[in-house]
Parts: sequence; structure tokens; C-alpha cells
Amino acid sequence: MLHITNGDFASQRIRELDIEGGQLAWSDVLHEGPVPGNLTLEEMSMVRASFIADCGWATNMEAQFHFQTRDAVFLSAANTGDVVLWVTHELYDQLHMMQVLAWYATEGADKAKPELVFIDQHLSPDTPAAAVTEAFSNRRQATQDDIQQAYQAWVAFTALNPRSLESIAAFDTRLPFLKAGIERLKHEYPDQQGISLTERHALTVLADSVSAAPYELFGNVRLKEAVPFMGDASFWRILQAMTESAQPLMTCDDQARFELPGLYQHADNFNERRLAITDAGRAVLAGELDWLDEHVIHRWVGGVRLQSPGCWRFDTNTQSFVRK
Repeated sequence: MLHITNGDFASQRIRELDIEGGQLAWSDVLHEGPVPGNLTLEEMSMVRASFIADCGWATNMEAQFHFQTRDAVFLSAANTGDVVLWVTHELYDQLHMMQVLAWYATEGADKAKPELVFIDQHLSPDTPAAAVTEAFSNRRQATQDDIQQAYQAWVAFTALNPRSLESIAAFDTRLPFLKAGIERLKHEYPDQQGISLTERHALTVLADSVSAAPYELFGNVRLKEAVPFMGDASFWRILQAMTESAQPLMTCDDQARFELPGLYQHADNFNERRLAITDAGRAVLAGELDWLDEHVIHRWVGGVRLQSPGCWRFDTNTQSFVRK
């Protein structure tokens, strides 16, 4: 039995509770970076490894080794029908659930369906033992409907056009957190003022204070999320874009550049910096400025490459995707 979780902390908790089987952390921030459609698992892993290395989170060799090892362990268990997929309530987990179940709809269509464990809280060493063991005892085998709906969601997520994400709201699904996860994903697209919900949260926190240290800001932004999903490394990249823009929405120590922590940089030194909102940031919050009029966006959400002009946005008034 192989327990697939979102990351090392979740796997650690399963191990601590002596739940039978091995553990495999899927460990991919699929909400960030390119996730193009119509790729095999091996091809997707090559794309993701390249992105992870480009972010500086691992060397290219380390990233390639991680994905190759992960996929080999997964495929070995899938071939014997011994996969248990753990799914918490956060967006991070919905995306890896979609990827794994989509594999069972395509490359693994002839394999035994995995078992699914749903838990409505973050899975970490602090998760109560009773909650984990109860969730495991309530596990069930994935149905063909589960696999088909996850596949449809994955196709929508990896498509060049995000509008098909809107149809997922109409799903009649037994995947309990899928629709909420996709709804949160939509808000990672720029809105009418050209910022994502994460960027809006960061500006809102700074607007209520003189300045904030990076980890202080990160913690307060997580408090604004109904279900936090983003890790600190992804958040630092967002802050970097907001400070280094032609129209910066925040400053770092009154300078233009927000240096990302290196692989081995001490966190205390990094956290001595102070971030503050700019006048442009306040104007964006007030609805008086469209950031993308000045800022050159360059990032991905799933299969969509966001670039100015003609960038895909999620209009929060009409709850629909538009190009502007």
C-alpha cells in the first residue's frame, strides 16, 4: 500500500501513526508555473522539474531526480493496485488529485482504481490522530465518475483557454473539495485592477500597517484565506514581482529589489527586511489604477501563460474570464 500525500509533513504524520504502507509526497506546487495540457506524466514531470530549477528551489539535477523517483514509485504501486491518495481541503491537494486521477483516465486506464482519503483540514504533524485515523477508516475506492470528473477538471486547468474552468461549478461530484479549490484557483488570475487575490491580500495587509517583515506578511495573508494553500517560497516570488515592477505596488527597505532567499540563506537575515505599500498599491486597492497598464506580467496559471497585453483576467463582478 502506497500513501500519496501533498508533501513531507503529511507523509510524516501518516508514518507517526503507524498506518500500514509506504508514503510518497507528490510535492509539486501545481498552482504556480507552467502546467501545459496533453502531456504524459513523464513529459509533465520534465516541464515541472525545469520550472522548479528555474525558481532556484533545487538544482536541475535535483529536480529531475525528484520527479523521476516520485513517478517511478507511483507507477510501481499503480501497477499492483496499491495506491491510496490522501486529499485535504486545500487547493494544493485538489491539483495533485486531479493530476493523479487524470492519469487513471488516460495512461493508467487499465489499472485498478486508487483508494481516496478525504480530510477537511491540513495534514501535518499537528493534525489530531483521531482525525487522521477516522479519515483513513472512511476511505473509499475512486469511482469512474470520480476519475472522469478529475480528468475534466485537469483538462480545463491545463488548457490554453481558462473559460472551461467555469463549467466545473456545475459538477455533481463526490469529490468534496474540488469545486471550492477550482473557485479559489480562478482568483489567482488578475482581476479588474490587474492583481490576483493573493496580491490583493498582501496589499490589504500592508495598507493597514506602516511596514511588515516577510514572514509577518506571509502569516497575515494566510489568515485572510478561508483555506490557506500557498507556501512561503511561492509567496516570495509574488512579492518580488510586486516590488520590481515598472509600477511597484510595494517597496522593500525603500529599495526596488526584493532578493529571494537562496537555497541555504538563513531565514532570520531574510526576515529583517521591511515591506511597505506604495501609492500605486493604494490606488490599485481603491480601484483607481489597473496595474497591468504599467506592469509587464509574465507568469502561468495551469496551461495559461499570462502576458500583457491581451492578458486573461477573472472579472470578479461577472464571475467570468475576459481578455484585456
